[in-house]
Amino acid sequence: VDPTTGLHNHWYLQPRLEEEFSRARRAGVSLSCLFIDIDHFKAVNDHYNHCIGDQVLRATASLLRGLCRREDVLVRFGADEFVILLGNAGQSAAKTAAERIRGRLEAHSFNCGEKEITLSVSIGVSTLKKEHVSLSKDPWELVWTADGAMHLAKQKGPGQIHRLDCQGQGQK
Repeated sequence: VDPTTGLHNHWYLQPRLEEEFSRARRAGVSLSCLFIDIDHFKAVNDHYNHCIGDQVLRATASLLRGLCRREDVLVRFGADEFVILLGNAGQSAAKTAAERIRGRLEAHSFNCGEKEITLSVSIGVSTLKKEHVSLSKDPWELVWTADGAMHLAKQKGPGQIHRLDCQGQGQK
C-alpha cells in the first residue's frame, strides 16, 4: 500500500493484472486499462512544496476511488501516475470512464490550506478486445500500451486522452 495515498501500489498490480487477465480469457470479455498522469505536477511541488503536493495526491486518489467501480483495480503506479484496470470493459466503456475522470479532476479545486489548486490530467487508454484476449501472452502489454497512449496524450497538450488498441500479440 502506498503510504501517501492509501491506494495499492504498483507491486499490487502484478497479481491483480494476472487475475483480471485470466478472468477475461475465461469469460471471453474485454479488459481495459487507464494510465493517468497529473499534468505539470512537478510545478505543484516546486511552486508550493512537497507537503501540498502530497495533499493533492491524496485528494486525487480519493476522487479516483470515488469514480471507480467496485470491481475496478486502482493503483498509484508512480510519482503522479495512477493505473485503473477495468474488467469486462470495452473501448467505449473505457473511453467514457477516461472522459468522466478527466472532467471531474479538471473541475475540482484542491483546497490546500489557503491555496486553491486546479489540475489537468493526461490519460492513456488501452483495450484488449474480447476477440484478442485469447491471443495475448503478456498481460503487461495492456498496461504498457496504455502508458504509451498516455505519453501521446501528453504530446497533444495538457488534459488530453489518447487511445491505443492492444492487439494481444506480446510475448511473455
